[in-house]
Amino acid sequence: MEGEITREDIEKNKWLAGLSYGWILFIFYWLVDSKFVKFHAKQSLTISIAEVFFVLSKPILSFLPNYGIFADIMVALLLILRIMGFIYGITGQVKNVPIIGDLSEKLPL
Repeated sequence: MEGEITREDIEKNKWLAGLSYGWILFIFYWLVDSKFVKFHAKQSLTISIAEVFFVLSKPILSFLPNYGIFADIMVALLLILRIMGFIYGITGQVKNVPIIGDLSEKLPL
């Protein structure tokens, strides 16, 4: 994403940015020409990838002691991050969600 996110872009698209945190709605990344929405949709995609990892790894790694509980806690924490991202989006904040924001910057999108 080249360039800065403008105030006009934020004001026009903050609801789409917030809604991109709905589980599959990170697809807005490819549908909307907004740097602000793309910023938040990329974080939502990163959260979704982490959620899928923990949900799918649970039966595979169930032989590890307490892994099921650990996976459930991680999914709950990811839900909290998703809610934080939604709030950041609808309030017009260009702010990284903790931990996930740094990881999303590394996605090759």
